[in-house]
Amino acid sequence: MILRRARETDFGAMLPIFQKVLAPGVSDVFAADIRYDDACTYWFASGVRSYVAENDGHIIGMYKLIANQRDLGSHFV
Repeated sequence: MILRRARETDFGAMLPIFQKVLAPGVSDVFAADIRYDDACTYWFASGVRSYVAENDGHIIGMYKLIANQRDLGSHFV
């Protein structure tokens, strides 16, 4: 398994994982039927650093790093 920076071209493989996490409706603020463009923006917006876990050429997980707070609190991650 390798961890690497995600590319927008990875998003087709990332979306089903994201939707599976959202499906129960209890783990995030997004609906499971989030639009592709909205979900992609969430993972690849300016200031977001997204990464994928890849095994044998297949994306099996992902995570992102963002500032926890805005402005003066942005040094907390």
